[in-house]
Amino acid sequence: MAIYTKEQLLAWDLALALDDKKHFGFYASLAKKYPEWRLRQVLKDIKESKNWSKVKNKGAYFITSFFNPVEKKL
Repeated sequence: MAIYTKEQLLAWDLALALDDKKHFGFYASLAKKYPEWRLRQVLKDIKESKNWSKVKNKGAYFITSFFNPVEKKL
């Protein structure tokens, strides 16, 4: 697969990290619409969560976390 833009690179990074290459196009559309820092921050947060190793559908977990963020309590 050829990567031509920074959005495609971000989408590929997400697809690989989430073991979800099948939905590359969806991640590419997210990368065009939302800031890179936010997508990468959500990915970082979910990968650091205690549930990460138990998640079966990592792509769905990412999307749920992205669109339904949980506020961190201090």
